[in-house]
Amino acid sequence: MDLIHDAFRPRPYVLRDTYLRTSAFEGTIHTEGGQRVMVLPEELIQGLHRAVEHETGRAASLILYGCGRRWGERMIERWRGEWREYYDAKIEDADYTAFEAFLVVVFADHGWGSLEVDFAMAEEGLLEFRLRNSVFARLITGTEQPVVDHIFTGFFAAIASAFSGETLDAIEIASTRSGAPACRFIVALPDRIDRARERALDGATGDELLATLRSS
Repeated sequence: MDLIHDAFRPRPYVLRDTYLRTSAFEGTIHTEGGQRVMVLPEELIQGLHRAVEHETGRAASLILYGCGRRWGERMIERWRGEWREYYDAKIEDADYTAFEAFLVVVFADHGWGSLEVDFAMAEEGLLEFRLRNSVFARLITGTEQPVVDHIFTGFFAAIASAFSGETLDAIEIASTRSGAPACRFIVALPDRIDRARERALDGATGDELLATLRSS
């Protein structure tokens, strides 16, 4: 099955058997390009989230969002180099459907969840990411927050910003923790996201948040 446009080879390079190199002696994992890769135990993810929430309270979501945004920016830089190496092309020149397919494979291969990208509201200036079996929604417990995928929220904002060429923001409007079939993230211009965040603080539902985004 061809997941990447023919111009960028038939299979995402992250699925190559040689992409990751492990050293049992050093206890390390590196990509072919020399980038260090970390494997995080589920208990560590849970512990870090609890620690941040305990130490920072309501600011935890903003801190974790910032971490996710920085992570997304660093991943884009890494992928730019790897795209040149494997496809002899700039990632910005790729058909977005090719990068979308690549991103779906990355999420599945890394165990982050099953990702879908929906462009149905693109003409309204909105981009939606849907994530089933999100690693954070599955692991983060013991919190009263209706959504916990703050790191992914920042990550998607960074990815979309890199491709659009302008600064975008994101908000999670639904979570599987609350019974939704998927965690839903909307990316838009910052002022529109700010208005939706204000409504979220007042307890607005996911449908109400989406209505606010579409009307702003």
